[in-house]
Amino acid sequence: NIGNIGGAGLGLQVLFGITPQTGAIISAVIAVLIFVIKEAGKAMDRFTLIAGFVMILLVVYVAVTTGP
Repeated sequence: NIGNIGGAGLGLQVLFGITPQTGAIISAVIAVLIFVIKEAGKAMDRFTLIAGFVMILLVVYVAVTTGP
């Protein structure tokens, strides 16, 4: 939806110093490419799996080091 594209544009502005409109256009193009390229779904699944695993490891690390 338009809120996600706008938010992605603002995020790219913070990261790279581009205008929010340019960031939104880049985000929209990436989103369209993800839906058009069939292999992108498999790559996204793999990336999500790895990112989730890293998140779990970080939560365990923080829980162990802070000693709640």
